Amino acid sequence: MKNLILFLLISCFFYPSCQEREELSPDNVCGKEIAELTWLQKMIEETEEDGVGTMKVYKVKKRKKTYIVPFFCCHSCNYVISLLDCNGEVVGHLNDGKVSYDDLENPKFSKLIWEPEQFKCIDR
Repeated sequence: MKNLILFLLISCFFYPSCQEREELSPDNVCGKEIAELTWLQKMIEETEEDGVGTMKVYKVKKRKKTYIVPFFCCHSCNYVISLLDCNGEVVGHLNDGKVSYDDLENPKFSKLIWEPEQFKCIDR
């Protein structure tokens, strides 16, 4: 029995699908709950307080890296969508070669981890 358990644990290290399933779970962001990432929790709280509802937050796992993508929806705004690492630091921008708009809609790479109750896009 111990050998079987050991085999299963080791298998997850060699088969990325085990790791990806865990990483793309909506409750697991960078190996933690959303509430444990204070910078992300603060961003969500500020968005809820403004009452506009124009931001969603995705996590994207691509090329063995995890990105947090706060997606602000304003078609006519001059806004660059940042890619954040697990510490909340900007490590790139959407469509800079790391993560594309299409990746956000692809469940193989992306998972919506938060959105307001009434999400909407705005035009200015």
